[in-house]
Amino acid sequence: MASYWAVEILGEAVDLDQITRALNPDFDPWIERKSPHADYAIRSSEFNTLQTALEVRDRAAILINFLKGAVALTSGVEHVRGGKILEVLDDGEVVVAVFGEAHGRLRGTILTASATVTTLDGTAKPPRPPSPTEAQRYIQSAIRNDDVADLLTFVGRADNWFDLYKAIEMAEKLAGSEQKLQALLQGGGADFKNARTTANWHRHARAHKPSRPATFDEACSLVRHAVLSALVKFGEI
Repeated sequence: MASYWAVEILGEAVDLDQITRALNPDFDPWIERKSPHADYAIRSSEFNTLQTALEVRDRAAILINFLKGAVALTSGVEHVRGGKILEVLDDGEVVVAVFGEAHGRLRGTILTASATVTTLDGTAKPPRPPSPTEAQRYIQSAIRNDDVADLLTFVGRADNWFDLYKAIEMAEKLAGSEQKLQALLQGGGADFKNARTTANWHRHARAHKPSRPATFDEACSLVRHAVLSALVKFGEI
């Protein structure tokens, strides 16, 4: 019987180091360094009740989708992928399973910094209790809510206009409607509407072409801001 499961994460060292620091190891999911047979491995309580390596591989693929979407909302993205499935037994033996790769694209970054805080008399205040990172909060929201799960999945793989438009649709669903989402953006509503029209134009052969189509980078930035606004409105972060 497995003491725990872990899934190897492969990619550039700079990206893997950033991802590791972006996930608080006191919360779920997290990255374990120097796990048996893997320099970087994703750990999660989501694996605890699973019985087979294939189940773990499939669940890890979903978590990677959530993670790449969560990190896309807080920083840029790069290529990483899932590797070996590691079953660590109670006696310390490690069973390694290799399947087809589960791919993700993500790049993490440290979003907060810790520091010693002192009072006016110079005494140090006790440190704040640890808390999950932004990325971890988004992932837990996705585990709880299917709409947030779909939203993060589309945001995380939105390196094309089709998936970017799907992310827009899911953000509008969370906000209540296209108009309600635009209202959340206040002064940026017109730019977002232009990005939405541009995305729709790119994904359809005869859709209306805006007078000044947004670039893909512009549209991505606007959509990510809209997604965060929808998540806040929905109460999932």
